[in-house]
Amino acid sequence: MSDVNAELGYVNADDGTLLAFSVAGEGPPLLCMEIPFWSHVGMEQSLPPFRAWYGRLASMFRVVRFDYRGSGASQRDVSDIGFERLCMDVLAVVDHLEIERFSILARDASGPLAVALAANNPG
Repeated sequence: MSDVNAELGYVNADDGTLLAFSVAGEGPPLLCMEIPFWSHVGMEQSLPPFRAWYGRLASMFRVVRFDYRGSGASQRDVSDIGFERLCMDVLAVVDHLEIERFSILARDASGPLAVALAANNPG
């Protein structure tokens, strides 16, 4: 991320699957839900367009990103990549970071997942 170093970390989902996440910036939390199975939180920081985009966001928000199970820096050998499981994974990351309320930035195919997450967790 531009002038902000992202903190990379891992959390175990309730079924033990290892999920990768990154946090950068300060301010109100913004959960960035990338296109499922098309992100890599560790690698994208080295690409100038991604660094610029997330660096700008991190200048205004505490940007939380994650890789879905089965992709990116998260555990790859998984069997369940269903809709409900992915929602539970998002909540595992948020709970690990002790974030109670957050905004969501959802791109492309992550939109339905973000809507379901917000509808099932209105707080």
